[in-house]
Amino acid sequence: MTKTLRIDIWSDVMCPWCAIGYTQLKSGLSLLKGEIEADIRWHPFELDPEMVPEGKTQDTYLAEK
Repeated sequence: MTKTLRIDIWSDVMCPWCAIGYTQLKSGLSLLKGEIEADIRWHPFELDPEMVPEGKTQDTYLAEK
């Protein structure tokens, strides 16, 4: 019998670590295929809520931080 695991993910679309983590999650889940099904729920998370709508160049952003 396959079990279902609910996984909630809070992610910023610009975060490379979020993408790496999700890739690793998919890889791990593939090893458990037939044993566990994942009910993945995505939630938004803004890493820098003070970012201006037009964005900033990387040099400017890093200099300010």
